[in-house]
Amino acid sequence: MERTKARILVVDDVLANRKLAGKILAEEFEVDSVKSGEEALDFFTRKIPDLVLLDIHMEGIDGFEVLERMKAVPETAQIPVIFLTADDDHEAETKGFSLGALDFITKPFIATIMRQRVRRTVELSHLRKQLRAEVAAQTQRIQQISLQLIQVLANTIEARDKGMKGHSSRVADYAWQIAQRLGTPAEQREDIYYMGLLHNIGRIAIPDEILNLKGELDDIDREVVQQSTVIGGEILKSVTELPHLWEGAKYHHEKYDGTGYPDGLKGEEIPKGARIIAMACCYDSLKSAPGNLSREQRKAAVEAERGKRFDPEIVDVMLKLIEEEQD
Repeated sequence: MERTKARILVVDDVLANRKLAGKILAEEFEVDSVKSGEEALDFFTRKIPDLVLLDIHMEGIDGFEVLERMKAVPETAQIPVIFLTADDDHEAETKGFSLGALDFITKPFIATIMRQRVRRTVELSHLRKQLRAEVAAQTQRIQQISLQLIQVLANTIEARDKGMKGHSSRVADYAWQIAQRLGTPAEQREDIYYMGLLHNIGRIAIPDEILNLKGELDDIDREVVQQSTVIGGEILKSVTELPHLWEGAKYHHEKYDGTGYPDGLKGEEIPKGARIIAMACCYDSLKSAPGNLSREQRKAAVEAERGKRFDPEIVDVMLKLIEEEQD
C-alpha cells in the first residue's frame, strides 16, 4: 500500500514565499499554506499537520508566539516546527530552539536544502510517534500485569478466610468511588484503588488459630491482630513505584478521633487514602453483615461514626453513595 503523504503547513505573510515552498515540496508532501499566525492557529482546529514551516516575522502574532501557543495545547504540542527566516540572527535561533523549534531554513529558499530538512524532520517525527506509541503500549501492558498480580495476591490473602472472599475487591471499588467524589486526581484514585486491594496484606502474619477463632479475642491475640497492620505497611513500603501504597495497609484502622491503632493518629494526621479505605472497608462489612441491613440502617451506622471513626467529609460522600446505590 502506498504510504499517505505527510501534510506540511507553510505559514508566511509573503505570497511568493508560500508559493515557492509549495512548489518545492508538492511532489513529496501534501502542502497547505496560510498567511498569518492567526490563520495558522485556526487551521489547527480543523487539521493537524505533520510539520509546520513557520515564518518568524509576521504582522499580528509572530512565529515565536504561534509556537508558544502550539506548545500550550496537547493537540499541537508535538507538531514539529521549522522556522523560516531571512535573518542571520543567533539570538533568534537561540530563542527558537529554546521554545521547541527543531530547525531553521533561511530565505531565499534553496530547494534541495528545504526538501532534505523537511524530509529529515518528518521522518524523525514519525519515529518519535512510533516510539511513544510503543512505550505507551508496553506501559499499559506492565500496568495490566501489575494489577493482575495485585489481585492474585489479594485473593491469596483472602483464601485463608472464606468469610473475606471478594472483600478486598469491593473495598477497592468503594474507595475509588469515594475518591472520585472527593475530586481526587485520576492517578491518585488509581493508587487508592490499589490500596484497597492490598489493605489486608498484613493478615498473612496472623496465625490460623487466631484468624479462625470464634468469639472474642484475648489481649494477646488482639495485639497480634493489631500488629498485623504494621507488618502490612512494612511489606508494602518496598513497592517504590507506589510510594503511598503502604499507608492503606498500616493506617486503615486508625480513627478520626484518635482512638484507633497502631499509632493513634487523629484527624488529618491519618493519610487521606487510609481514611478513605477505612470507610470503604467498614461499609463492605455493613453490606456483608448477617441480617441484610437495610439502606437506612447502613446510613445510620455510617452517620453514627461521623467525627469518631470517620472523616466527616468522607461520611458525607459515603451517605450520598449509599442513597444512590441499588440494592
